[in-house]
Amino acid sequence: MMKINKMDTDAQMRAIILQKLIENGEGAQLQELLRAKLFECGWKDQIKAHLHFLNWSLFCRMNFPSLGNNVLY
Repeated sequence: MMKINKMDTDAQMRAIILQKLIENGEGAQLQELLRAKLFECGWKDQIKAHLHFLNWSLFCRMNFPSLGNNVLY
């Protein structure tokens, strides 16, 4: 008896759904809706702020290794 791998089944289902979305043109509509919702909630600004924090954190760790993880941001 062959055991069905759940990850393979999930991947197949995702592929089928994606194909159907592309075929009927709803994929582009969903992508645009997601883009608009992310813009509305300020997601891009939050990501920029987080990346700025990560860059500052890395800068401090590289230039002040004696402080370790005790640098206040």
